[in-house]
Parts: sequence; C-alpha cells; structure tokens
Amino acid sequence: MPDISLDEVRNLAAEDLALIRQDVDPIKIDIENRNNEELEAKNSFQFVASEWIEKRFFTWKSEKHKADVIRSIKLDILPKLGSISIKDITPVDVLECVRSIEERGVGETAYRTLQRIRSIFWWAQTR
Repeated sequence: MPDISLDEVRNLAAEDLALIRQDVDPIKIDIENRNNEELEAKNSFQFVASEWIEKRFFTWKSEKHKADVIRSIKLDILPKLGSISIKDITPVDVLECVRSIEERGVGETAYRTLQRIRSIFWWAQTR
C-alpha cells in the first residue's frame, strides 16, 4: 500500500501547477524549504550543545567532569530546551529549566547548569 493516496498526489500536482502558472518553480520552492528545515535543525539547542561539547570536551581535564557535564546536559537541559531553535529560547525558558532543577533540592547543580547554558549561548553567538 502506498504511503500517499491518489487524492493527495492530485492535490500536490494541482499546487505545483498553480505555482508554475505564476512562473514559480515548485522544485526551487521545495529545495528552499528543505534548506530552511536543515538550517533550523542546525540551530536547535541540541545541535548547538553537541557542537559545544565537541569543541570543549578536550579542555575538561578529568573523566568525571566530562561525564558530569554531558550527563547534566542530557538529563537536565535537552529534555526542556533541546528541540527549540536557539534563537527562539527565551529567558523564561531557561529560568523554567533551572527552577525545575532547584525544585529537586540541588542548588549547586542548578547553578552549574545555568553556567553551561550561558556558555552554550555564548559559543553559539561566536561560531
């Protein structure tokens, strides 16, 4: 069974034909949309944080520190901010992320998490 119905194919063809009648190339539009999606994916907090870890990893001296940083990012930050484009994250988003850690009674972890978020944002601005 095909993933797309005949009616959906007809609708897509009609949309493309309407664009062609307006002297717009539907293939170019599709390529631009795909490029925008790829750019958005590269600007997600998760992607930027991964790049940040990759660049900083060798500056961290102990294996324990490396593991702590990566664990805190994966467990405390990415579930809340990972899928959001870094340009769309607001101070309120960051505050909610840090407060959820504070509510667990681990203030030092919340402070370090905030430091990591700041560092990731700073790095994102300079890359």
